[in-house]
Amino acid sequence: MHPGRLVGLLGLGGAVLTLSPTANAQSEGAPRHAAAKTDSLDDGARYAWLDKELGQVEGPTERWYTGWTATFAWLSVGQYAFAAPAPNAGLREFSLVGAVNSTLGLLAMLGAPNTLGGNARERLQKFDASTPLGAYERRRRAEYLLHATAAEESFYHSPVPLILATLSSAGGGAILIYGYHQIPAGWGTFGAGVGLTLLEMLTRPFSAGNAWDRYVDKYHPSPNVQVPPDQIHLSFAVTPMGGAINGTF
Repeated sequence: MHPGRLVGLLGLGGAVLTLSPTANAQSEGAPRHAAAKTDSLDDGARYAWLDKELGQVEGPTERWYTGWTATFAWLSVGQYAFAAPAPNAGLREFSLVGAVNSTLGLLAMLGAPNTLGGNARERLQKFDASTPLGAYERRRRAEYLLHATAAEESFYHSPVPLILATLSSAGGGAILIYGYHQIPAGWGTFGAGVGLTLLEMLTRPFSAGNAWDRYVDKYHPSPNVQVPPDQIHLSFAVTPMGGAINGTF
């Protein structure tokens, strides 16, 4: 056979081999499988890091919520109970105004978001992470718990709670000063309300915020981690114009 024809046939055979579906599957299957395995391992490593940090954040956060809820409840009940047998009208008025302010603080604590409260971590640990999708969803939920708790910490370290407490305490103080002409009691109510709120803000842990900053520096998560995974729903459909994706967030 002529050498030129032999080279041409070999080249044609190589081209056919390269373009055959079996060859493509062999050449592309391994990298895709390796990528999926790498992603799964990455989700597992991230979750292990997050779960450890959430375990350290959970205790101080729950103690803060429980402690301040109990404090405002105790103050409310105590002042309401003292108002009835108070020896004079001045003490009764002072107790009632203080009880109302304490009740507002109690309602604020009962209505405050506590993403990590209850059995949030127990539900997280029940995720089926035996598949890459399950490992991904578990990791995303852990990211959400840490990020949301960090946002709650940030709120209590902002001026907003102090402004709200100043307004409510000023209202109670004004009632005592201008309504009942109790100037010392009015200023005392104002100072106690603001001081108690400052103490509440200062005792709020920083652990979740610090952990989230370290997580961002270490793993660089996607910017939409603040959206709970179970609030993202995607559906795929085939239309005459091609594929379509419908999503609710």
